[in-house]
Amino acid sequence: MSTWQIVLTKQAEKDAKKVALAGLKEKAFTLLCVLKDNPFQTPPPYRKTNW
Repeated sequence: MSTWQIVLTKQAEKDAKKVALAGLKEKAFTLLCVLKDNPFQTPPPYRKTNW
Protein backbone atom coordinates (compact mmCIF):
# COMPACT_ATOMS: atom_id res chain seq x y z
CA MET A 1 0.00 0.00 0.00
CA SER A 2 1.33 3.44 -0.91
CA THR A 3 1.80 6.22 1.58
CA TRP A 4 0.79 9.69 0.49
CA GLN A 5 1.96 12.99 1.92
CA ILE A 6 0.07 16.27 1.75
CA VAL A 7 2.17 19.40 1.31
CA LEU A 8 0.50 22.79 1.70
CA THR A 9 1.50 25.83 -0.32
CA LYS A 10 1.94 29.18 1.43
CA GLN A 11 -1.44 30.26 0.09
CA ALA A 12 -3.07 27.10 1.46
CA GLU A 13 -1.58 27.82 4.89
CA LYS A 14 -3.12 31.31 4.81
CA ASP A 15 -6.46 29.87 3.69
CA ALA A 16 -6.33 27.28 6.48
CA LYS A 17 -6.50 30.10 9.01
CA LYS A 18 -9.61 31.46 7.31
CA VAL A 19 -11.18 27.99 7.24
CA ALA A 20 -10.55 27.61 10.99
CA LEU A 21 -12.09 31.02 11.71
CA ALA A 22 -15.16 30.06 9.66
CA GLY A 23 -15.66 26.96 11.83
CA LEU A 24 -14.90 24.52 9.03
CA LYS A 25 -11.66 23.11 10.37
CA GLU A 26 -13.11 19.67 11.15
CA LYS A 27 -14.66 19.27 7.68
CA ALA A 28 -11.44 20.37 5.98
CA PHE A 29 -9.44 17.95 8.12
CA THR A 30 -11.77 15.11 7.14
CA LEU A 31 -11.27 15.89 3.45
CA LEU A 32 -7.50 16.02 3.89
CA CYS A 33 -7.57 12.62 5.59
CA VAL A 34 -9.49 11.19 2.64
CA LEU A 35 -6.89 12.62 0.27
CA LYS A 36 -4.03 11.25 2.34
CA ASP A 37 -5.52 7.74 2.45
CA ASN A 38 -6.41 7.58 -1.23
CA PRO A 39 -6.17 10.69 -3.43
CA PHE A 40 -8.19 8.94 -6.15
CA GLN A 41 -11.21 8.24 -3.92
CA THR A 42 -14.34 10.29 -4.40
CA PRO A 43 -14.65 12.68 -1.46
CA PRO A 44 -17.71 12.54 0.79
CA PRO A 45 -20.60 14.80 -0.23
CA TYR A 46 -20.67 18.27 1.21
CA ARG A 47 -23.07 21.17 1.28
CA LYS A 48 -22.07 24.47 -0.25
CA THR A 49 -22.08 27.35 2.22
CA ASN A 50 -22.59 31.01 1.44
CA TRP A 51 -19.86 33.10 2.98
